[in-house]
Amino acid sequence: MAALAYERHGSGERVALLHGANQSARSWRRVSEELATTCEVLAVDLPFHGRSAEVAVRDVPELGALLGETVGRATYVGYFVGGRGAIELALASPDAVERLVVIGSVAGVGDPATRQRRLEEQRAIIERLEAAEPAATAYFRESIEARLRRPDFFLDAEGEAIERAANLENTPRGLAQFHRHLGLGPADRHGRLAELEMPVLVVAGALAPPFVALGEELVELIGRNATLAVLDDAGHPAPFERPNEFAGILRDWMAAETP
Repeated sequence: MAALAYERHGSGERVALLHGANQSARSWRRVSEELATTCEVLAVDLPFHGRSAEVAVRDVPELGALLGETVGRATYVGYFVGGRGAIELALASPDAVERLVVIGSVAGVGDPATRQRRLEEQRAIIERLEAAEPAATAYFRESIEARLRRPDFFLDAEGEAIERAANLENTPRGLAQFHRHLGLGPADRHGRLAELEMPVLVVAGALAPPFVALGEELVELIGRNATLAVLDDAGHPAPFERPNEFAGILRDWMAAETP
């Protein structure tokens, strides 16, 4: 299997930054610049995205394995599906994950009714992304703008420009493949979260209350080695809205959680 593409910045302790759906390594630019003053930062393009557009995986467990092969031992920081992949790696190969940080992520959708509804939503999205042109590209671009206008997004002008540019590194075909193979993840991971023994930091933005509640649930399921950090004046994509604050919280937590 081909290795994932990544950007490398700085030197020191290795930190892997894993983006979410329809993002790319570019999404982490401001966080990478701040962390690179003290860390070796690997900002990874996940399968079907960016410069890893031609790298395919079948499911989230395969994503986790590929992350470990590409990055090696590190502190893994994952947003949304990036967090899901990092959780998978931490469960399967705990020695590879020195510390784990998850933002806006869930370990999977276990409730059968909710999972079925999400699957139906995924199928509808895939159908539109795989429609004949120019309809597929039009929908792809419309979905980017709709996401940037979500009520729980509070990006400044620079952050919005970076995010839009990162989104446009992707393609309708790649995003369809993402939804097909990585859209939901395994259904049974919540029951295994207590197996995680490495330090875990769960991050949420105070302006996205549902994700604060999800973060609280994750911390409770993981146990005493998990900590919740809530960023004031930040929404769902908290690290991309408050990159310097996020980098400072991460750096301080890493220093306090040195093995």
